Amino acid sequence: MPHTTSTYADATVSLYTLHQHLEVNPRTISRILEEQNLVKTHRAAFQHLTGREKEIIPLVVDGCTNSKIGENLGIARSTVETHRKNIKRKLGIKSPYQLTRLAQAFDLV
Repeated sequence: MPHTTSTYADATVSLYTLHQHLEVNPRTISRILEEQNLVKTHRAAFQHLTGREKEIIPLVVDGCTNSKIGENLGIARSTVETHRKNIKRKLGIKSPYQLTRLAQAFDLV
């Protein structure tokens, strides 16, 4: 189901209502809303990732080297490097932090 502005607004209201009833930490709510915004803004780009690229993301976030990723997946280090470049290009990210936040938002880690 596509996210609409109204759905996002409804989710925001629901989270703040939840906060009032359960005393959820406001930082937790902010993090959830930020992740939802990341999903909303990167959904189309994320859908263009290949299965292998999605498989590599958690390994990168976990700090694995290209050689270790290649060994784990049975592919060459240079192939891993190419996948990593494609991930960065497709998602429009420049830093490991951005990749980590997106991986969290899309439940890859």
